[in-house]
Order: sequence, then structure tokens, then C-alpha cells
Amino acid sequence: MRTSTSVFLRNKQILEKDKERKRAAKKARKPITLVPAEWVTYSKTLVCTHGQPYEPKGKGKRHHNNVRDTKCKARLNVRVAATFSGTWRLRVNATGKHNHDLNKHLWESYAENRTVKDPQLTEAVAVLHKAGANTHGILQYLRERTGKVLSLSDVHNMVQRYKLTEQAGLTDAQRAFAVMEEFCLQHGGNSAQILVDSDSNVARVATFQSARMKRLFKAFPEVILVDATHDTNVNRYKLFSFVVHDVFGKVLT
Repeated sequence: MRTSTSVFLRNKQILEKDKERKRAAKKARKPITLVPAEWVTYSKTLVCTHGQPYEPKGKGKRHHNNVRDTKCKARLNVRVAATFSGTWRLRVNATGKHNHDLNKHLWESYAENRTVKDPQLTEAVAVLHKAGANTHGILQYLRERTGKVLSLSDVHNMVQRYKLTEQAGLTDAQRAFAVMEEFCLQHGGNSAQILVDSDSNVARVATFQSARMKRLFKAFPEVILVDATHDTNVNRYKLFSFVVHDVFGKVLT
């Protein structure tokens, strides 16, 4: 929706024009008719989603090839209008044409058409997540219940919103423990450990291994693969370091 005019504003305009006509000593062609106040909205102008201006939020380092803004000029105006018989009707006026494809695939790609707004389904997703259901299972459940073509990212977003709500009152340490506990519950082979300094009672090291990581390490113990973020802060400090013992017991870092 691009613009909207309220009934209050429209009635105000009608009354002001009527006053101007009376001051000019002009006769009205017909008696004025005010729009019923309980309708709240007098008119709305709908704009194609591809006509909304695109405002990039990044710094231009990553270029997006699929930008929704195509400068589409399609517009649809809907307003209430009084007839000569004293009844009210909706008058629709369409202007402009779409400058992009119109198909089912494009329709299903819009995030707003995939969003699950039913509070009961949102609660069901939270229950399934607590019970240990994976995202693929939740995705299949939502597709069957809603008929929408949801993606895995939609399910991840729903689960993440639930987590944020559930962990809203927790401290950073409590959230970290909650994440580690959830990781262990996802699979019986997953394990995590937090090492706490006995003197200061401060957590110093957090380690975790998935069942797949254990299986691969058992199969290829001589190979080490590290996937870590480079330049994680202003000091360019990495999130990992190696401590290796050689056959002579010497520590290499």
C-alpha cells in the first residue's frame, strides 16, 4: 500500500468545499453526502511490490543481482463513492502496467506470501522444536498445514524468533549454556564442554563436537580441517589457535 485517505479527512474536505461554495454564493448541484465515519478509510492506493523504491543497506561490497525494484508503474486505487440513488459502492481505478513477469513461481518467491501468521501454527512450531524435530520435519508439517511453499530459511527464521522470545530474560552466559545444551540434544552423538577456571569461577574455554565431526576424525585422524571466521574483530584476532604435542612431548603453538 502506498497511500491511504481516512474518512475523517475526506469529510473535512467535503465540508470545506461546501463552505467555499456558500461564500461564493454558488448553488450546489446536489446535497452533500458525508462518508459514514465507522468505515474509517475512504480510499487506498495499492502499488506493485516491484514499484517500491529499493534502498540498499550495505556498503556495496556484495552486489545483489535479484533486486525486487523494477520501477513498475502499476497502481490500483480503491475508494468509496456515493451513487445517485443514495447507495455506496467501491470504485476501482487501475493505472500503469507491470514491467515484469507475472507467474506463480514469482508469487511464491515473495517472503510475505510464505509468512506463517497463524498463532496456533507458530505455537506448534515451538512445540515441535522443543520435542527435537529437525527443520526438514517442521518444513514438511507447515507445507501440509498451510499449502504455502515455504523454504528452510523461513523455518530457521521462525525457530530463531522463538529462541529470542524464550531467551529474552537470560544473561549472555545463560544463553551460551542454553545453546550448548540445545546442541547436545539435537543428536545423541553431539557433545559440548565448558571449562571453568576454579580460582575465578569464569568460563575460559568452550568446546563442542558434532557426531559427524567425531565420525570423520575417527576415519581420518591424520587430517585436520578448520573452518573459522577471519578478522573477527578490530584487532584481527582469530577465534582459534593450535596447541600440538610432538612425539618428544614438546608443545608447539
